[in-house]
Amino acid sequence: MNISWQKGFTLIEIMAALFILGLIAAAVALGVQTMTKLNYRATVKSGAIWAVVKTLENARGLEPHSISSGTENVTLNGITYSVERIVCPAATAALYCNTMDMWELQIRALYQGEEMYSLSTIYYGDLR
Repeated sequence: MNISWQKGFTLIEIMAALFILGLIAAAVALGVQTMTKLNYRATVKSGAIWAVVKTLENARGLEPHSISSGTENVTLNGITYSVERIVCPAATAALYCNTMDMWELQIRALYQGEEMYSLSTIYYGDLR
């Protein structure tokens, strides 16, 4: 009897190894895609914070009684935010906006209709 041993892998072994390798590659690709989305969202959030702070700093340079509610577009790194200034928001108007020497300014940054960041500040003192 002549028995010959051949060295190497069978077709089934190769197919099983390729299947496992494919599963690993799919998991890595999904992880990369998820991290890319999270990174972009962090970039958008960071830009929204910058847009709100920029708007607040611009407001600080104005006479308090000249600041009005309104919306402006702010672009940073190719991303455009809709920044809303709200003087005496309805929810807190009774608390902070009932005299001439105290009122609230709220600034909100929206990206594609979603609020990414907001900030409120109280002006106090003689604003006349």
